[in-house]
Amino acid sequence: MPLLILAFVALLSGFYGLVKSSDSFVEGAANTALLLGISPLVIGLTIVAFGTSAPEVFTSIAASLSGSPEIAIGNVIGSNIANVGLILGITTLVCNVRVPETILKFEIPFLVAISAGFLLLLIDGNLGPLDGILMLIMLGVFSWYMYRANPSAVAENTENVSVVPGEDSLGKSVFVMTTALVVMIASARILVWGASNIATALGISELVIGLTIIAMGTSLPELATSLASARKGHHELAIGNVVGSNILNLLIVLPLPAIFAGIPSGRDIVIRDYPVMLMFTLLMSAIFFWQKRKSGEIGRKTGTVFIIFYLAYTALLVMASPAS
Repeated sequence: MPLLILAFVALLSGFYGLVKSSDSFVEGAANTALLLGISPLVIGLTIVAFGTSAPEVFTSIAASLSGSPEIAIGNVIGSNIANVGLILGITTLVCNVRVPETILKFEIPFLVAISAGFLLLLIDGNLGPLDGILMLIMLGVFSWYMYRANPSAVAENTENVSVVPGEDSLGKSVFVMTTALVVMIASARILVWGASNIATALGISELVIGLTIIAMGTSLPELATSLASARKGHHELAIGNVVGSNILNLLIVLPLPAIFAGIPSGRDIVIRDYPVMLMFTLLMSAIFFWQKRKSGEIGRKTGTVFIIFYLAYTALLVMASPAS
């Protein structure tokens, strides 16, 4: 009983820390982008996305090395599903978000391609060192691709970003961004610890924990960042954060534990959870292109669809997955 109470305290403390640090992180990232002459879209698809993917990296490596590989792969696939169904869904419920043209031309096709190609690595039943190396090579291709696609992109909403004047403005912005990122990562780890202990006490299997509780917990930085970005009018950060995080989940979060310890990809992952991840990716892409032809924004209708699908998947997953 004391451990369960402590787990609940950790859950609430982690969430509080994420919420409090998100505004500072977004402001620091946007200021840093402007001061360096870099588009906030690029920051959202690289630095911000990588930073908010850090909890997934640490959790997946720790899970694989501790003999719980199902948590590692469940965390990645579950996070990609949660990023679209939950994070993007909640964000667009709060306010309308404009879809940047650059994302439709470059990042969405890349995400769809690697998401579809990921099946080729899963069907043999194991993600090993060679698979991990291949994914890291793809990460290098993505980084080069981003550089070539956005060498000097100009953001559309930079007028809403407040920049602190003075010679040390860049240093202050980087410090704020870095400190807030550390708090976000630590808070996510605390939250996941609490959620994992609560789930374990209820007798839920490791795969389900990875796909639901841990995936949602490690996706909270993305939620906090996207919400704060959308509220401040940084639509490039709000959407770029989700798209970039999903790309990096496949190209860096999964390769590292695959190289270090190997990850078995069981039958449930291949025939149930991976198709759901791909479906969410294709649905998001289709809605982005459709809405770009109309108003150019996604809002409450889109958010409602994402959330309904996510809740339905989560409910069916918990009901259909017996405890191990």
